[in-house]
Amino acid sequence: MKTAAGGPSAFQRWIPVIKIGVAVGLIGFLLWIVPIRDHLILPGAVPAEDRMLSGSVIDREGAGRLTFETAGDGRVLIVELDAGGGLKDDRIARVVTTDGDSIYVAPLNLKPARQPRVELGILTVIRTANRLFLLLALVLLFLGSLLATLRWHLLLRADNLASSFRRTFDLTFIGLFFNNLMPGLTGGDVVKAVYIARDHPRQKTEAILTVLLDRILGLTGLALVAGLTIPLYPSAFAAVAPWIYGVLLVEAAFCCVFFSRRIRRAIRLDALLGRLPLSGLVKKIDQAAFLYRFRARLVAWNLIMSMGVHLLIISGIGMSGLGMELDVPFLSYYAIVPITLIVMALPIAPSGWGVGEMAVIYFWGTQGVSSGQAFALALIYRMCQLIISLIGGICLISQKDRVSRGEVEEFAHEADRLV
Repeated sequence: MKTAAGGPSAFQRWIPVIKIGVAVGLIGFLLWIVPIRDHLILPGAVPAEDRMLSGSVIDREGAGRLTFETAGDGRVLIVELDAGGGLKDDRIARVVTTDGDSIYVAPLNLKPARQPRVELGILTVIRTANRLFLLLALVLLFLGSLLATLRWHLLLRADNLASSFRRTFDLTFIGLFFNNLMPGLTGGDVVKAVYIARDHPRQKTEAILTVLLDRILGLTGLALVAGLTIPLYPSAFAAVAPWIYGVLLVEAAFCCVFFSRRIRRAIRLDALLGRLPLSGLVKKIDQAAFLYRFRARLVAWNLIMSMGVHLLIISGIGMSGLGMELDVPFLSYYAIVPITLIVMALPIAPSGWGVGEMAVIYFWGTQGVSSGQAFALALIYRMCQLIISLIGGICLISQKDRVSRGEVEEFAHEADRLV
């Protein structure tokens, strides 16, 4: 929808503000429900006797004991854990004072959902994380971005769009910079599209298509990683399986419709595309994308590379989980992380802030991970992405002819003019 002057409508101008509002609202809600401080959850023999002590875990004495300082009065308590427990299993057997006076003894025959436990807050989870594992996570995430650069570079070359690997590297990381450090202003994919279209003024449609195809292949490769992992342990991943296979089914159905001449004629797809906003660009992208029907080998190879990209990224997030001592099988990351990253990619909030964290808490909760640990895992991933995105800021500064915000907005709202 455009104004009479051809610029963005009032609603379009408000979209970034709405997205930021959604993100702020969801993050605020999460900070309200997710524990910032540590808690001792102490259920009684009946629910009316349940207690919760807030404070901080200040020390761990071997596998079976930890010290806990309560908020407010600053009492120091000794928390004795079940044999074989620890901060990962966090099952409480007894709580005593430093003088040995009993504060709490776990009742017998409690249901599994009412077991006494230590619930670590976000601050403790991040503070006690193993720095070496976090560094390995950062390295793996960077390698994933590097392989994604190579994937897009090969797509450009396959479409006869001459571009050096250095140029592809610059634009990939500039896109990351806009996605992660300037959310709500401009999407990274749009910035990449403007740059690559400027580099190839006679092949703008094909250049823009490589950006869209790169994103689609990336999400498909992500879903395929999870789709191949889930059957290895179906009972553990029953909650995530419908979402992953649903994504793959929708993509498969779309491809069947899009690449079938008979179905396209039956549903009069060309006429439908002509009624869409930006119909000129949409039709040209449709024509260019249809040619990939005859380039199955290229698409298959890029899907394999996409799976490699996300194996590195998921392994990096898994290293963060190891550093946090999450008590989940490493295989779980390859089933759970893909759906959370897909949710983060939805254009609901800038960079999926808030929406992605909600998904992380929900899906990791199906694996027994506490909300504080899941939220901390999401924050560590975000921080790693922000650090890597700083490279894009350096690449942006080095550009001699940087795109202006007005140029990007014109492309986003009036893309017909670019073709």
